[in-house]
Amino acid sequence: MLLKTDLHLHTSEDPIDTFITYSAKELIDEAEKKEFDVLSITLHDYLLDDLEIKEYAESKGILLIPGIEKKIEGKEFLLYNFTKEELSNINKIEDLKQIKKQHHLIIAPHPFYHGTSCLGNKLNEINEIIDGVEYCYFYTKYFNLNKKAEQFSKKYNKTLVASSDSHKLTNFGKNYSQVNSDKDINSVIEAIKEGNVLIKTEPLSIFQIFKELIQFKISFIKRLIKNVRTRN
Repeated sequence: MLLKTDLHLHTSEDPIDTFITYSAKELIDEAEKKEFDVLSITLHDYLLDDLEIKEYAESKGILLIPGIEKKIEGKEFLLYNFTKEELSNINKIEDLKQIKKQHHLIIAPHPFYHGTSCLGNKLNEINEIIDGVEYCYFYTKYFNLNKKAEQFSKKYNKTLVASSDSHKLTNFGKNYSQVNSDKDINSVIEAIKEGNVLIKTEPLSIFQIFKELIQFKISFIKRLIKNVRTRN
């Protein structure tokens, strides 16, 4: 069956992006309205391991895959189906190579965008541990850094996975994947590794791009203010 899937999502439980206004349950409610089948809430450096939220998703007919957007050696990775104990032992990319097992999934988020935390050309060095690359929502008809992700995907036979990287609900549901799989965690992960994925995506307008850039700036300033307050 084709499962409507988004594997890169942030909510107000995120310890870094504290400006997010909606909770995990509110995201799940929105996902039910938009007929999603599979989600992963991938907070920054924090695994949302909450039985109540998992059961809430199940009550809405949604499979919740444990996930995290973890920074390792300054670069971001989307890691799925790892335990808290496993994650606590991953401090270097070499650790990730040693710990990764068949039931794990690793996706490179927004890999060729210009942020210092994006993997970029380092992907070529570590391609053996990468299962997929994200087709990022942030592009237009005339500017699309996902083309490099497509080239990497073809070169190394890695799966392209579209996701929303949502930090606000208005972004959710526009960039997603359809995974041809049974509806359980191991089957979904295996289907993604095998490339049984259709991406559903559409470019942003120029107005939407400028709006996103302004919001990025605002969120960056909020992070700086939070960091200063934390130090003091």
